[in-house]
Amino acid sequence: ILHSSALFFSAVYFILMALSVLVVFSFLTREPTRKILMKPGWGLLLGMTVALEVFSHGLAISQVQAAYMIALKRTSLAFGVLYGFWIFKEDRMAERLAGSLIMLAGVFLIGWFAW
Repeated sequence: ILHSSALFFSAVYFILMALSVLVVFSFLTREPTRKILMKPGWGLLLGMTVALEVFSHGLAISQVQAAYMIALKRTSLAFGVLYGFWIFKEDRMAERLAGSLIMLAGVFLIGWFAW
């Protein structure tokens, strides 16, 4: 990212990574490749979502210090805990939420002292 564009790095790196994984999986088993080809709409939707995340990540990492961006990105874990409770009916919500709240407190402390 320091010697090139964040968008170029994101695009090239993840395209090469996706192609590598597809080649390895196609040698190991035919099932994932066949499922991808049978329902290309879902694959395209997932690909566009991941592409949006990758480009957002690349832009953010090029604009602020990596530690701050990654700390903010980790707030998504709190949403994952809530989704697990609401959608997947996971148990032991209190301890999972406590862990994610501790991580969120860390994000706020980093922001508070960095400002």
